[in-house]
Formats: sequence, structure tokens, C-alpha cells
Amino acid sequence: MSDIFRAYDIRGKYPGEINKKAACLIGQAFVDFLKEKTKAKRPLIVVGRDKRASSTPLFKSLARGLKSQKAKVISIGEVPTDAFYFAFKYFKAGGGIMITASHNPSKWNGFKMIVKSHGFVCQGQGMEKLKSKIRKAPTGSRQRRQQKSETHIKDAKIESKNIIPSYLNHILKMAKKLEIQGVPKLFKIGVEFLGGVAFKVIKPLVKKFSLKTVCLNSSTHSFDPLLPKNLRELSKVIRNKKLDFGIAFDGDGDRIIFLDEKGKLVDPSSILALLSLYFMEEWPHSKIVYNLVCSKVVREEIKSHGGVPIRTRVGHVFIKKIAEKKKAAFGGEHSGHYFWKENGYSECSALVLLLMLKILSDKKKRLSELIEPLKRYFKGGEINLPLHQDAEKIYKKITSHFKGGKIDYLDGLTIEFKDWWFNLRESQTEPLFKLTIEAKNKRAFLEKKKAIFSILFSL
Repeated sequence: MSDIFRAYDIRGKYPGEINKKAACLIGQAFVDFLKEKTKAKRPLIVVGRDKRASSTPLFKSLARGLKSQKAKVISIGEVPTDAFYFAFKYFKAGGGIMITASHNPSKWNGFKMIVKSHGFVCQGQGMEKLKSKIRKAPTGSRQRRQQKSETHIKDAKIESKNIIPSYLNHILKMAKKLEIQGVPKLFKIGVEFLGGVAFKVIKPLVKKFSLKTVCLNSSTHSFDPLLPKNLRELSKVIRNKKLDFGIAFDGDGDRIIFLDEKGKLVDPSSILALLSLYFMEEWPHSKIVYNLVCSKVVREEIKSHGGVPIRTRVGHVFIKKIAEKKKAAFGGEHSGHYFWKENGYSECSALVLLLMLKILSDKKKRLSELIEPLKRYFKGGEINLPLHQDAEKIYKKITSHFKGGKIDYLDGLTIEFKDWWFNLRESQTEPLFKLTIEAKNKRAFLEKKKAIFSILFSL
């Protein structure tokens, strides 16, 4: 069970690693942790979940664990993670748990946890303590006696609330504040939900603005919107129906990916650079936060337009913390996460869509035309590597081969040269390493990739 405790959430395969027993124990330990942090005797906890088959049974067991420790529980049902964050604040809860494994395949599940005046429960911020509490949970006959005494709360009342209408109003208020509420009705958009929960917010939003959409809900047993196989149907629909662009979401709806009018995937780094320009045009010298595996074009565009680029390690927990500390105007990641100051530095995919519509309308250009000047480098997607060696040993071997570059260890190993760079880091959500390479063109990219591979696979 120790392998399920990740850098910024609890995550594992169902039912081998994450199961109903684990969910109940996590619920009990979370309430204990919450009581220590908030001093509340009966803390209020908001719980949301995605649409995975395992999410509902996990919710029932989690709720049983929460209720056994006398917590008050509000269930907001199947919702996007950004709606969950809103509900946490809206109901003034002491704690919140979102049941999801984000973009991971359907056999995975997990728990994102947040505590009032504490923030996310993550590595170095309570995860170790939570893990310790779970390990000390009663075992054997003691556990059986405890479970028997808890049977009376199995069907205890859990308050259910529909947060979506209030969240939609919140989105519209943010849009008005950002001056992006005027959405033209002439755009035709393709939408791929991939069997996730983003439709809960996106469908009523596009209906309100009378946008013409073609909605898909492909079932691929994978919730990653950056996988080519997950975008094939959307790409085909965009071309056949001559749509203006397409968007795709991950399982819990906090990532949004764009395809242009030709049905081609747009690098999220280019989208981040494009969206950032809006902030710098409207609010000069804006601070923009981005993670270290975004394309160099993000940093270059922000600086060339008078903004302040702020580089962080990968992970929503870390980028939100830095954005809040630096009072950034906006932020984003290479994976399609975007962070809004107006939303407490949480994601809001619907707001990203509204801003993109505003930009396309104002510029009177197609998405591919706006992106073309930003395609200055060739950056492949993240390469997953099942390396089993010690990270320090791997980094030492690589640095001995690539000399003369700028080295940093902000997140794994990054070495930057004048015309190319790469990053190798341990994944915080899966048991593997991730390699990112960017070069001046595809040929150079392939050469550098081959050189790095020859070192890694000779270890």
C-alpha cells in the first residue's frame, strides 16, 4: 500500500492497490489529520468524484471512513476537479477529497486532498503523516471489532449538493472581470470528453452562449487527451465538418487540449504562450508561471512582450504555490493545465475556452495562423522510460556525457545548450522516468534523442 502515496496525491491501480478497504482507512486517517489541523470536532468535508467505474464504490467506502470519525460529509457527485475546488470554498469546508486518477488509464484511481488554511496534502505537506496514520490503523481482531462497531454508520446520511449551477455563475463572473464574457456565436467547435466529467460544465456553458458544437465521448479506457489515439475521432470530425477548432479533456476535466481547424494537435506550450499574450496586452508586466518542461517559446514570448516569466517544477501543487507567492496573473503547464489568479490559482478549463474564443474573435485569425509564429522549435512529447536504476546514478552518467551546458536540478535533471535542451525526471504519478527534448528542428531532435537513449540504455 506504500506505493500509492505520490508526490501530490494518492494514486494506484484498482482493486490491487486502491480498493474499498484502503478508501475507508484513508477516510479515517484524513479526518484525524483534519482535526489536528483545524481543531474542529466534527469537520465538514466535501467529496467529489470522476466517472470511472471504481469511483462510486470507492466513494461509498471513503464516506464510511469519514463518517466513522464523526465528520460531516457533502457529496457533490460526479464533477470536474475545478468544480470540486470551487465547492470546497463555496461550502466553507474544512477539508475536501476528489476521487480521481486524472489522465491515468481506467484501471487506476486515487484521491486528491485539500485542507483549509493548509493547502494540498502532498509530499512535505502532510502526506507522510497521513501515510503514518494509515499504517497505524487497527489490524487483525482489533480491526474486526472496529469494523463491527462501525456498521451502524454504513448507511449514515450524506448530504448531496449540485454545485454546477453555482460554479457556472462563478465562471461567468470571472469572465466578466477578465473582460472575456462577450463570446461570438459564429464559431463551430468539436469537443472530445473521453468518457470524463468535463461535460458537466462545458455542455451547459456552450448552451448558454449558443455555440455550435459537435460533442464526442470516445471510450478508449484512457483519459489522456495528449495520446494520438484519443484524438483521432475529434481530428476527423474537425476536418469533415469544417469546424473552427477542437478541444479535448482528461478524465477529471482540469486539462484542456486544442486542435486547430486542420485537426492538428496544438502544443500546449504554444497555447500557454498565446493566452499569456492576452494578459500582457491587457495588464502590462504581468507575471506568468510555467513549468520547466514547457517550450522555450513560452519564456521568450513573455519576456519579449514585457512580462515576467517564472519557472517552476512540474505538478499542479507546486505551480499553484509559486503562483500564489509571486502573485502571478496566470500560469500553465505543458500538459494543458492552466491556472487563474481569479480562481485562487486553480484550473478552470471553461475559462480557457472563453479566453480562446475572445482571442480568435479579436485577432480575426484562425488558430493555426496565430500559432504558426510560435512554432520556432521542435519539441517532442514526453517520452516515458521504464528505467529501474537509481536517479542520482542516471543523472551523474548523463552529465558526464553532456558537458558545456547549463545544468540545474529544479525537477530532475535539466541541461540547456544554445540550440537545444532536455529534462529527465522521475514521474510523480507513475513508476517511470519522463524525458523531454527540444531542439531547433526535427532532425536535431532525433539526433539528440538517439544520443540520450544510447546513454540511458547502456546503464
